[in-house]
Amino acid sequence: MTIESLLELFPTSATGTSRSDVILPNSLSVLWARMYMLAVVVVCLVAGASSAPAADEIRHLPGLNHDIAFKHYSGYLSGAPGKHLHYWFVESSRDPGCSSMEGLLAELGPYLVNPDGKTLKENPYGWNVMANVLFLEAPACVGLSYDDNNNCETGDDETSLSNYLALQDFFQNKFPEYRNNSFFITGESYGGIYVPTLAVRVLKGKDTFPINLQGYAVGNGLSSYELNDDSIIFFGYYHGLFGDDLWVRLVEHCCSGGRCPGKPATSPTPSGRCVPWRLKRPLTSSTMRD
Repeated sequence: MTIESLLELFPTSATGTSRSDVILPNSLSVLWARMYMLAVVVVCLVAGASSAPAADEIRHLPGLNHDIAFKHYSGYLSGAPGKHLHYWFVESSRDPGCSSMEGLLAELGPYLVNPDGKTLKENPYGWNVMANVLFLEAPACVGLSYDDNNNCETGDDETSLSNYLALQDFFQNKFPEYRNNSFFITGESYGGIYVPTLAVRVLKGKDTFPINLQGYAVGNGLSSYELNDDSIIFFGYYHGLFGDDLWVRLVEHCCSGGRCPGKPATSPTPSGRCVPWRLKRPLTSSTMRD
């Protein structure tokens, strides 16, 4: 995808929706619960002079019972006025990069949470084996990120702006030695909106605040609520979540013109859309007959 096509796809807000998800973690086990966060990955090609903030360095991590060969940092980056985004930065264990708490503690981070929810174990497949990784919790009020006035109302435009300002804070005030390294943005789920909208801001701001953006990646990303909902019935049938009998009824009652869910004459949901997970009863043949 070219820069021009990216700018055309995401000129401003991608969905026109507003999000105000709030999670208040109170233990290690809660930190890796599902959150809407941005994952940013910085690949370090050339190590620079170290100027990392000593106050943010993690010197003791509860539950970490093995030695680590890298430094890691946690603190806050300044977003839009009043917005403070929590970050966790893990340096590469290969050479002297960024992601979400779930990604950090359950997927691609250097350590994983054990089943007891209290201790950590080494992840031999952590991304920081090859790259420096920054995990950014966004928008404000998600995870440990906060707003000075406890204002959790937000939208895609404000989130992308706060993420961009947080990156500027990271590169200018926290870790300027990484400023010229190759930079990649990655995310999953709602990252299908957060990642490209942030990439657009980075590209548009390259003359005033150059960041060495080399690409971005999105896994299982949301790009459109409509397309996402329309694919659910096909997804469920393909993976064997229901059989042929129910499939036929779903297509008959919920699909129109190759789109599912469509708007059936007698709608099983108040919105007029046949959305399986919004049904009050289990999705069975008898449910659809009713």
